[in-house]
Amino acid sequence: MSQQEPAYVKDVLGQAWRNSQILKTKFDDLKLSFILMAIAVLPWTISLADRVMGIFIGNSKNTTGAKTALQINWAVSKIVNPGLKAQYGTDAYQMKHVIGVDTSTLFACRIGVRNDNDIVWVGRAANYAAKLTTINEYPVYITGTVFDSMDDGSKFGGNPQQLMWEERTWTSMNKMRVFRSSWIWEV
Repeated sequence: MSQQEPAYVKDVLGQAWRNSQILKTKFDDLKLSFILMAIAVLPWTISLADRVMGIFIGNSKNTTGAKTALQINWAVSKIVNPGLKAQYGTDAYQMKHVIGVDTSTLFACRIGVRNDNDIVWVGRAANYAAKLTTINEYPVYITGTVFDSMDDGSKFGGNPQQLMWEERTWTSMNKMRVFRSSWIWEV
């Protein structure tokens, strides 16, 4: 091995490390942009008196869905409402939201006539998540099925670590286990 090879390897490893840091920064910025874009769409969606639905896939879909709900809760409480107050004063409208998260197989169908159709989602998750938003005592609700599938990193927070979710019984849905939270997860 020549004297130059260790320096070359060190240089390549340094470049790889720096590129990973740049990629992480770009990912974080992209994630923040996505959440801010979703928040920007919320007033328009609210004017339609409709819901926004996100679909998560993959092995960690339940963890990601619950974490995203807490991140939206953070964005509303730390960005949207302070922005409304700063723009329109202390008597300004304060946005309230409720997020419901469930997991199941979903089917998508395009329904309507030519040039006037939409995608309709059929399945338990779409139904239960929408119904969870009618409880509106807390900003975030998840079903027991979601909670049981989540990683501990999305169940516990704070210092010292404590459970971020409070178990409740959803009496109007055959006493189904649900969890609620008012925690926030900074983006």
